[in-house]
Amino acid sequence: MRWTLVLLCLPLLFVVATPGWSQPTDWGVSASSATANCPSFCTSFSFGVFGGGLNESDASSTVANVQGTGDSRATLDVTSGISVPVLRAAGSSVESSLGSGFGDAFAVEGYSYDGAEPSSFTIDVSLTGVVVDSTPVDLDTSIDARVVVFQEAPFSFTSDYGTLVFEFGAVPIDETQLRLTGSSTSASSSLTFTVNPGESFYVWATLGADAERDLSSADALSTLTMVFQDSTGLTAASVPEPGAMPMLCAGVLLLASRRGPLRSKRRSSPRHEARELATNHFVKNGSVGLTARARP
Repeated sequence: MRWTLVLLCLPLLFVVATPGWSQPTDWGVSASSATANCPSFCTSFSFGVFGGGLNESDASSTVANVQGTGDSRATLDVTSGISVPVLRAAGSSVESSLGSGFGDAFAVEGYSYDGAEPSSFTIDVSLTGVVVDSTPVDLDTSIDARVVVFQEAPFSFTSDYGTLVFEFGAVPIDETQLRLTGSSTSASSSLTFTVNPGESFYVWATLGADAERDLSSADALSTLTMVFQDSTGLTAASVPEPGAMPMLCAGVLLLASRRGPLRSKRRSSPRHEARELATNHFVKNGSVGLTARARP
């Protein structure tokens, strides 16, 4: 019976161990918030506590003071059938003040494709929010989102698009940008791309809510969401691998190797090597992609 289970498990373990079955590792979420004094450009930043990081699936950050408020949240939603980023952000400024509030959320999820033939995938992206700005002509208050599909390599876990593309050489496959200003409350777009068997890719997303001066607010806590029209053959990197069946088969093979033939000497169990997680190199001063913001 034992050897029958071994023979049944061998094909499954071969599939999991095949070199083409690559699993992305640079997934995670982060959230940051800040307020600042913004007469013409922003200075005197006050930051909320940074949340999230590499291989984290949930993050949040808030800050509130005399300058304004900032709020952001980022999650990888595994309830959708396959893990997808969900981002929320909001900012508000104080009346009769040059203060401003910012919320920035970031998420990246990796996917591997195990289909037998090349397949085309489409991701529908939706952004909803409310912008209140007494001086909308200056475009200082807005909600901005960017979603990009990247090739698996080269890639690095960072929220800065320029750094990712021009320094690390990441290759975009498709991308979209959405913006809400004035009276607009929603925007949508789609990304379509083709993946070959054994290939992997990343979905990278950022959301920023900026409310600068004039008792303004930018509320996108209703979220930036995305969904695959068809996710057949995809496995999200944030889902633990291997699954239950490969683990069971691995146990059967280990038991068989330990027991061996009748009266054979028991072998020592194999060593387990620890894998060190990459550090979140883009965290600077407790913020994600927050820099001094020049007024147009």
